[in-house]
Amino acid sequence: MTLVWRMVGMAALVSLGACGAWEWQAIRYAAEISHIRARATTDEAQRARTANEAIILEQHRNRQLTQAITQLEQQRYQEIKHVQDTAQRLTLELSAARQRLSVRIAGPVCDGGMQPASSSRALGDATYTTELHPAVAADLAALAADADECAVKLAYLQQRERFFEKRRAHE
Repeated sequence: MTLVWRMVGMAALVSLGACGAWEWQAIRYAAEISHIRARATTDEAQRARTANEAIILEQHRNRQLTQAITQLEQQRYQEIKHVQDTAQRLTLELSAARQRLSVRIAGPVCDGGMQPASSSRALGDATYTTELHPAVAADLAALAADADECAVKLAYLQQRERFFEKRRAHE
């Protein structure tokens, strides 16, 4: 019987050793898993901070761009408003015949109502001035005002595009 008990004792010791090794391995794996989770959490937190900083920077850039464009729009709006007001006043003055628009013409047309231009010309230069009809003068003033307004709008669009190009270059 002693042999049986020895075998049982040996089996118990081997089992106890195996259980101890198993438990030691489980503790080691648990510690390693805990370390991996902590590192993953730290990495994830770092990525979140980095992403948050990038979002904040992008929001700041967007606010700056929006402010710059808003300022540009206000400035160009004032310019357009000034051009429109000036053109409207001039058009009203011309159409009411309170102001006259003179043009120079060349060549012998008809001397009725035409006077030689007051500029210093050589003798024999047949340049004359005449006044345009008030409606025609008003139309010409409106046409010039439209051209001025288009120039202001074009300048706005070009400057706005430069803002966007500058922003794309920084991305």
